Order: sequence, then C-alpha cells, then structure tokens
Amino acid sequence: MTDIMKELDKWVSQRGSGQYIAADYCSADVGFGMPEEFGIQQERNEIKSFIELLEKTPGLDNCLEIGLGYFGSTHFIWRHIFNKVQTVEYQKERVFAFRENMTDFYGKHVLGDGKSAFFFGKSNDVDVLLKVKNDLKATTESGMVDMLFIDGDHLYKSVLADWLLYKSFVRPGGLIVFHDAVSQIQGAGVFELLKELRAGTIDGKTYDIKEIVSSVDCGIAYYINE
Repeated sequence: MTDIMKELDKWVSQRGSGQYIAADYCSADVGFGMPEEFGIQQERNEIKSFIELLEKTPGLDNCLEIGLGYFGSTHFIWRHIFNKVQTVEYQKERVFAFRENMTDFYGKHVLGDGKSAFFFGKSNDVDVLLKVKNDLKATTESGMVDMLFIDGDHLYKSVLADWLLYKSFVRPGGLIVFHDAVSQIQGAGVFELLKELRAGTIDGKTYDIKEIVSSVDCGIAYYINE
C-alpha cells in the first residue's frame, strides 16, 4: 500500500493542478465556470481505502475499466495491482496523452509490456464490445475479468448501458465497481442506478452494494458478482 500510494502521489503531483479532489469539493458549485483540472478525479482517502480493499482481495489478475479519465490515473493505479488492464475510451487523444505521460514518468516507453490494452470507441458500440470480448478470450483462460470499474459517461442511460453490457464479463466472486457514487454531475446517473440496484427495481434482484465515501461529490460503490 505504502509503495502504491507513494507512486500515485508522485504521479498526481505532475498532472493538472497536482491535486486530488478535495473532500468538500462539489461539481454543482462550479456552475458555468471552468472546473479545476485535478491531477486525478478521485478523493485521496477514498481511492486509498479502495486500493487497500483490492490488496486484501485474493485472485485479482485482470480488470476492465470504462473511461480513462483526464489523465488515466486509475489505469496507472490498476497497473500496480493487476497483471492486465483493459480500458475502453472514446477520446483517442486522452490515450495518446497518457502514453506520453507514462513515458515521461518512467523515462521509457512502458505501455508495450502487454499489461495494458486500449479499445477506442464508445462503450455501447457493438464493435468495441466484441473487441473487448475477443481480447479476453485470447488473453485469459476464463474469458472473464476480476474487476469491472465503471467510470465513463455519467448520464443514467449511459451508466445503465455500461452495467448491462459488461457485467457478464465479470467472473463470479469478482468486483463490479462504480465511481462517483454520490456525485450529482450529469443528472446523478450513477447515484440513481445504485438506488435502483439496491431496491431491485431493474431486474427484480437486490444488490448488496457497499460504499467508500469520504467526500461530497465522488465516492466509490461496489458489489461482489454472484
């Protein structure tokens, strides 16, 4: 944990404002102004607690995340924990910038080591979905992932689509994770979906969703796939 957080702190310090999101930051307060470009779209205590959870969870080998984020900081973290990280991102320039930032950070090109895979396009695109599925079949014995991290478009319909389309890729006992669990951005789509999953109003099944929250506008929610 100490080594991962030390690396993450160093990485964050060199991106954007060099800061984590403050615990009391609220995106709704920005209004029509220009929001701060944080070094990572995470509150430090929340991501630290989530990393601790992952370190205590056995059998984690690969993960799939929806959305790279401004600086790819979660992909940076996952590479320290998982042997394979897949990321779906529709903005190619973000992936290319991440490659350059990683090269600069390590002093050499590192993304060609086989640990990272990037799929360009929208997560609800059938071609993207098939590329992810085929890559899993080619690189894993089970064709499944140990963790799905949903952090793409936060509109309700988008979060719902990501969950419906990719949850079957997660092995039994794996983690399905949602970022911005308490955020009110883009109509609070994540918050609304989590509320429905708890109530069982989507598929008649209630989900035991746990949360890691120490901020007013971020939060990480997850459940264990059955």
